[in-house]
Amino acid sequence: TRLGARNFGLNVNDPAQIALTGAIRSEATVSNLGSATISQPSVNNANNTPLSGSGGDITMTFDPDALGIGVPGFAVTNGPGGVLPYDPATEGTGKTFTFPGFGGTTFTLAGTPLNGDTFVLSDNTNAVGDNRNGLLLAELQQDSILDQGNANFGGAYAEIVASVGTATRQAEISLEAQSSLLDQAVQSRDSVSGVNLDEEAANLLRYQQAYQANAQLIAVADSLFDSLLGAVAR
Repeated sequence: TRLGARNFGLNVNDPAQIALTGAIRSEATVSNLGSATISQPSVNNANNTPLSGSGGDITMTFDPDALGIGVPGFAVTNGPGGVLPYDPATEGTGKTFTFPGFGGTTFTLAGTPLNGDTFVLSDNTNAVGDNRNGLLLAELQQDSILDQGNANFGGAYAEIVASVGTATRQAEISLEAQSSLLDQAVQSRDSVSGVNLDEEAANLLRYQQAYQANAQLIAVADSLFDSLLGAVAR
């Protein structure tokens, strides 16, 4: 995983290709007369979805005696079938149901339905104005699902950035210190065995002047010697 962040890339350029909507939607039929409501369902897996490929829409119809023993509930057609016990008198504030074999579809029924009121779960085809998945994705940054439940995405990312920044600064400080030591070593070496071009140029000029002065001295001595020899010869 050490190169995981480096390999991140953009794969989707069209916002329409991002699955922001829920896979299944719920709705009440227009003929309902009661005050019951149903929430938009959440789906957590792909089992038996889309519904169109596994029997079609799931219909739930309220019956005050759904179980035949005076127990009210919703008779379920398609999907898991059976009856969802629901008593408006005691559960009208909301009761949550899950269809594990159909995407783990979870929804909440609330309120008081009348006999025959119906709710439908269907594939969310060509959805408009539905951003349930987008909201759930946004909420992930606050969910503590990393580091054994002790960190969220935002906190983990901030920790990574801080760690990288700290390591980078330590490397920079080490580089500065090592560069300084290198400069000192180079200066020490040059002071012993190095050649200072300015100093050597000055020495060449000094030696040249000394050579010229010695040449003049030899010329004067030669002239004096010739004069002495001439004087003796006379």
